[in-house]
Amino acid sequence: MGLPGRWYVVGISAEGEGEGEILCVVRRLGGESTDFSSKFNYRCTGFQVFRVELSTNSWTMVKDIGNIALFLGHSSSFCIKADISRCIKANCIYFTDDCQEAYWDVRKGGGKDTGIYNIQDDTFLPYSWGISCNRLNPPMWIEQ
Repeated sequence: MGLPGRWYVVGISAEGEGEGEILCVVRRLGGESTDFSSKFNYRCTGFQVFRVELSTNSWTMVKDIGNIALFLGHSSSFCIKADISRCIKANCIYFTDDCQEAYWDVRKGGGKDTGIYNIQDDTFLPYSWGISCNRLNPPMWIEQ
């Protein structure tokens, strides 16, 4: 496909929400450069979500993943049912800054490219959990 960005694979484990399916998610990049190593002036401009069909060796772009939310990052990528908490929005991607190069090569570290992305209408939702500029411990999701 030749899309610049990061790629994630997420198995759907939410009961009744496409359980057993596999999603491939592409994080689109923008800024002065789409190369993570070039000045580290990058930002997420959106995501593309594909449903993988292993039986036919194909994939289809989707704009609706139902009542689940995806959590993507360097440490872990997973999904949960959105209705377990009123704080979690369905059909959204929660993402952390996973540019490892920025954490090691930039004086203040990384941690600037985090947020919530609405898959259906291609918009970003404000979410502030602070900037994590710790060079040894980038933002991460912890899965139970």
